[in-house]
Amino acid sequence: MEEESRQQLSQQKKKLEQEASRAKQELEEAMSRLKAAESDKGSRDQQIHNLKLELLHQEELIAKLQKEKKTTQEQIQRTAEEAQAQEDRVNHLSKVKKLHYSIITFS
Repeated sequence: MEEESRQQLSQQKKKLEQEASRAKQELEEAMSRLKAAESDKGSRDQQIHNLKLELLHQEELIAKLQKEKKTTQEQIQRTAEEAQAQEDRVNHLSKVKKLHYSIITFS
């Protein structure tokens, strides 16, 4: 009976050792996956940071281009107004010239 008890204890010990070994292996695998996930998270965090910086830069460029667009539109408007004023002046001078010519020829 004592021998039988030892064998049972020995089998139980082996079984527990195997379970402990599997648990240790599972823990090591879980730790490895955790480490990989943390590394991946760090990489993604860096990518997010870089993308935020790029987005900020793009927003600044958009604001600058919008300001330039507004300035250009204002310049175009002023140029069109100046051109119209010059055209009006030329038309007026042409009328004055015709009037003077008609006065000179009828005198």
